[in-house]
Parts: sequence; structure tokens; C-alpha cells
Amino acid sequence: QGVRDDNIHIFVDGGKYIHIDSVQQHQIPHSKNTNNNMILSHNYRYMFDTIFFSHKFAVFLEDDIFPGVDAHKYFEWGKKIMEYDTTVFAVSGSNDNSNDILHGKKNDIFTRAEQFLGLGWLTSDIVYKKYLKSHMEHCPSQLAWIQCTSKALSDNNMVTVFPMVQRTLHVPYIKGTHQELVGLSFNTDTSVVFPLPYLLTFPYYRQYITDHVLPLSTVIYMDNTYDKRWSNTLKKESQVPLTISHLAQKPFGYHQDIVVFPGERRPIVFIYIDKSNSKSKLRQWPI
Repeated sequence: QGVRDDNIHIFVDGGKYIHIDSVQQHQIPHSKNTNNNMILSHNYRYMFDTIFFSHKFAVFLEDDIFPGVDAHKYFEWGKKIMEYDTTVFAVSGSNDNSNDILHGKKNDIFTRAEQFLGLGWLTSDIVYKKYLKSHMEHCPSQLAWIQCTSKALSDNNMVTVFPMVQRTLHVPYIKGTHQELVGLSFNTDTSVVFPLPYLLTFPYYRQYITDHVLPLSTVIYMDNTYDKRWSNTLKKESQVPLTISHLAQKPFGYHQDIVVFPGERRPIVFIYIDKSNSKSKLRQWPI
């Protein structure tokens, strides 16, 4: 909804070519590779090259991805974030932790994370040509295209913007695969008010978290020491702010000192502090 037919492109890889009026269709050239990873990388490179020859932004949806009621509005909002902030690699419509029990149905909360998911996402011609294309061209055969895309994000210290409640839904065709994706929440509310796009940009994100996310969340302050007991402590104390030890290396190799994860009935905001300088760090955050 909200997208003109002439802005829709369908890429067909070996399947039946069906003519649809007003929608542009492209047959992906056959790859000579026999390695499935190489074939998919070839297909995505062809798609990216074709789209970003004439478009500055594009949303990519595979044939088992379903857009939600406000997906167009969400991606239009995400486009403005990317225009403001060159550290944003992509805007994801999906969130593989989007669970009613965990996120508390916070469909108006959005976060930045040093991850790439790929199940319905927006990116730009600049991101592709400057950061992603070379990784795709040299993607090793043992890696899937999404792994090389993730490496392009991490190598350039970039982030993806995620919704706490999904705007795109992945419905696998094959029974028994990707069971972790079955039953994830999907936004059905058309009246969501999105925050001003600049609030999700790097210079303002800390203030956005402080003003809009912390009051609704469990806040956990993490130092940079090792303690295997942190997860058990979290389960016991999930409703109150606390300081807790964690692995020296942040999840997924994060460079951010703010990480927002789903929690029981409300989000959890992990705030990482340098133990050697904890007082100055903590002064920047409410306790």
C-alpha cells in the first residue's frame, strides 16, 4: 500500500516468468557457478546493480516476506534517517526477537544495532556502491551473501535500524525450517506515530533512548568484567535497574555502549560502562 506499480521490480531466478502489467520484471541471468552461496551472491549482485543504476533507495523483499500495514510508511521514515546519517547501513523491517511476551508490544520503539538481518530491508545506492559491492564481489564460496553483507556493515562500523515490532514478516515455505521465526509479532496498527527521524541518528540516539525508551524499560548497567552469572541475575531481577557484570566483549562485537533487547513485558536497555571509568560514564545516565 502506498507504492506505485512502476516503482515495483520483480526479479525472477529460474522460476516461471509471469507478466504483470505496470510492474517491471527482470530475469536474472543464469550463473555458471554450482555452489549455492556463489549463485545467490551472483543473483543479489545483479539485483543491486540493476536497482541502483536508476534508484537511490530500495526496499528488498524476498518472495516469502510479507509487508505489514504500515511498512511503506515505516520505510519512508527510515529513508529519512539514512539521508541524515551516513552510519546507517540499512533499515530492517524484521526483528527476530519480535515476540509479544518479550517486547511488550512496543510498536513505536526503534533501535540501532550492529547487526544485519535481511528479511525485508531498506538500503541506498551509496551504501551499496561504497561499502557493500566490493564485499559481494569477493564473497568466499563458503559464506552466504548475508554473511558478506554483515561483514560489510561491521567492517565499516555501521548500524541497522530495527523496529521492536516487525514491519515485515518472514513465512518460510518448508515445514520444519526456521522454527524460531514462527509466531513472531507483526505490527497491525496503522496509527503508530514515528519519532522524528533525526532522533535515530548517531548524534541524537543517546538522548532518544534516555527520553523515550528508558522510562518504559528495564535498565541494566554492564561493566566490562567477566561473570558467567549475569544471565541468571537478569532472570531474577528483570523488573528493576541493576548493575551487572558481563563479558568483556559486547554481544556481536558491538562498539555501541547502548544495546536494546526484548525483555519480559518490556524492553531491556543494556548500558555498557568502562569499569575503570564507571563514575564518569554513569553520570551520563539516570540510575
